[in-house]
Amino acid sequence: MTKDNGLTVLADRTQATGRQAFSLEEMVTCSECLRPNPPTRNACFYCAAPLPLSSGIDKHQQPGQIPGQSTQRGYSVVLLPQGDIALTDNGLSEVASLLRFRVDELTALLSRRQPLPLAYVTSVEAANQRKDRLSALGLNALIIADEDLEHVPSPKKIRALELSEDSLAGVATNDRKKIAVRWDEIVLIVAGRVIVKRVEVEQPKSRRNQRPAESRELSHDDAVLDIYTSARDGGWRITARSFDFSCLEEKKSVLAVENIGVLADSLKERANHAHFYDLHARVRRALAAIWPVEVQTESSGWRRAGASKYTMTTTNIHDNEAQFTRYSRLCHYLRLRALEKSE
Repeated sequence: MTKDNGLTVLADRTQATGRQAFSLEEMVTCSECLRPNPPTRNACFYCAAPLPLSSGIDKHQQPGQIPGQSTQRGYSVVLLPQGDIALTDNGLSEVASLLRFRVDELTALLSRRQPLPLAYVTSVEAANQRKDRLSALGLNALIIADEDLEHVPSPKKIRALELSEDSLAGVATNDRKKIAVRWDEIVLIVAGRVIVKRVEVEQPKSRRNQRPAESRELSHDDAVLDIYTSARDGGWRITARSFDFSCLEEKKSVLAVENIGVLADSLKERANHAHFYDLHARVRRALAAIWPVEVQTESSGWRRAGASKYTMTTTNIHDNEAQFTRYSRLCHYLRLRALEKSE
């Protein structure tokens, strides 16, 4: 697939129409197609996917960094699950605009009564302003500092499960050590999707033949389940592509995407004290506006591709696993907080 220079096309268009041109640093990268867009757009010019918020945001609004991976510290403003929500039409429209959802979509999300991060800011004052605005609209929000989510280990990756009448045992992927918990110790199960996209751009090195760069895109979409107890130990992570579903016995099918759903139902049925949160797949684009998805760039350097021909391959790896981990960890933090308040 041949790909043109999106930035040049945009610059030419702004000059032709008299609109403002933006520098590369000001452009907003689409989380779906990875192409640059002017910061004044709400949706990607190329694929129409919602873009992270970039305009109309004060100096305190900053992209969220995963705790432990940056010296920057900030505050997440999270909409808490609550019972009856009485929002005016204007209030619904304001929150829907913030999250880039239609009003009917937002209404459906609120009815699920699950945590929903709304903003990430770098000062307590800015966080309080957003919380106060949500309170004025009739919504219950909480400010969570990065420090509240730190010092929690990474989730243990589990390759197999053993389901018994009174307990659940997991077999760790790394050392195959077996870990067991009682069903009544499980307090939360978080479902989500981890999406990894690789965009490879091959650039020929030739002065005489200015052949355009060629682009290749590879991606995989994986369902995941995080299982938490009342301990702050990072929990367990089950990834569909690398999990042995033999524990499902006669319910096991040939498709991992079907098996992960059957497994989730089995866990919910036995762990009847646990809450089940499954909004991540529906709100991951909204999360990208406050916790941007990681993009790593790798370069192969110049390599011989034939007689007197050289090419360089640059790969952009777009991975939302760290974002999902943060969302999942935040859900666990809020679940433990609710349990502590109920005691």
